Amino acid sequence: MSRSPFLVNVADLSRPRAAPRRIELEAPVTWSVDLSRVLADPPLTASLQLARTSGGLVVTGSAGVRAEHTCYRCLSQIQDDVHVEIAQLFVAASVDDDDGDYVLEGDELDLQPMLRDEVLLAMPLLPVCGDDCAGLPEGVALESDDAASTEGSPFEALKDLFE
Repeated sequence: MSRSPFLVNVADLSRPRAAPRRIELEAPVTWSVDLSRVLADPPLTASLQLARTSGGLVVTGSAGVRAEHTCYRCLSQIQDDVHVEIAQLFVAASVDDDDGDYVLEGDELDLQPMLRDEVLLAMPLLPVCGDDCAGLPEGVALESDDAASTEGSPFEALKDLFE
């Protein structure tokens, strides 16, 4: 079994006055959310700096991926590059971690959950292929007409009151 490229040994940063350290990561990932997914090729790239603080480690830097989105208007596939700036704190395991912080346990730092969260949060909620996207062509319907959609509705009896 190969070692995850997201695991970083940080034992050298545990001593007092440890100098910050830069790391470069490159790894294929297959993360997705709703209408967007990260493409495995090209791989995720990250340039990060790890620095010791009194409560743990601060990770700063940037990451980038190539993503494919489905336009929510016309359902076409579009690709773009997603870049994120990162500034996260990994708290020592002994610190109360009820705040949802990333936890540093021992001498190994797992950057994958943090990078996944940062990249997926940068994805558009409703991707659009362009500002001029007209949506689906005329005559294409994804839902039935209004009359059919109200059949079986608990509010169907109220319909006559408002007409």
